[in-house]
Amino acid sequence: MPLFKELVLRLDVGHNTVIRDVQLWREMDAEKGHEGGPSAKNCLAEVIGMVSVAKLPLWLDLDRRYRCFTTSETSFRYFNAKLMRQRHRNRGILCRIHSNNDSIEYMLFHKCLKTDVDASFEIESIVIDLSTKRRLDAVLDKIHSASDESNATTESISRNAAGPSNATKSIEKILEKNRQQRLQKSNSLNKRVLLNDQHQHFVTLLSQCILSGLRLRGVPQSQYEKLYKMTYKASEFAFRNELRQTTPISFEAIQDCVETLLKLFTKT
Repeated sequence: MPLFKELVLRLDVGHNTVIRDVQLWREMDAEKGHEGGPSAKNCLAEVIGMVSVAKLPLWLDLDRRYRCFTTSETSFRYFNAKLMRQRHRNRGILCRIHSNNDSIEYMLFHKCLKTDVDASFEIESIVIDLSTKRRLDAVLDKIHSASDESNATTESISRNAAGPSNATKSIEKILEKNRQQRLQKSNSLNKRVLLNDQHQHFVTLLSQCILSGLRLRGVPQSQYEKLYKMTYKASEFAFRNELRQTTPISFEAIQDCVETLLKLFTKT
């Protein structure tokens, strides 16, 4: 059957990065394809996390598959790095689709082995339909509610009856927790990068101030290295609290600190 393009995604992969032109094509009869119209629907999606394709639940609708194409070099490199490596053979990328169409909420991207002679890999996506899971959750909730009512004679029995309800947590809560964890890790990484950049900038300014102060005072070469190390360590200790923050330390503050220390050390 021929392929028809149904969706074109802009995919938010995190770290303020959005890749474009992720095209989803689906096999269907030529008549149905033309009935759907010539234009594909554009949607925004975001990466929720990585999952193992080998552990997909039984209630997934595995018949709704798409083949993925792109003309974007950035999108190609992203999927190649995340899915095409040998150690990622069972990895899947779980995404949330932002669309008015409630029939597609989540989608899983994974690689599949083509049947050609070269046995090269290509990317496919599976629609994750939560309607079956929600029906199961509704039935389980009724069962647990009935069990709670019938066994509510004692507090201990009530606690035991409430225990299994933890297994019926919705996938939305689990995915939201995953997203929050990824966001916290991203913020922590960004803060470490900022702190490292600030420390490097501080070291550069501090070194310039110390060398300038030593030259102005005509310090003998024999005392140069010793005074430099003493002033450097003392200045770094003086700004120990500021170096834990992401706010840059001004040149004037560093210069004032160095001048105070050199006056003390050289008595000038």
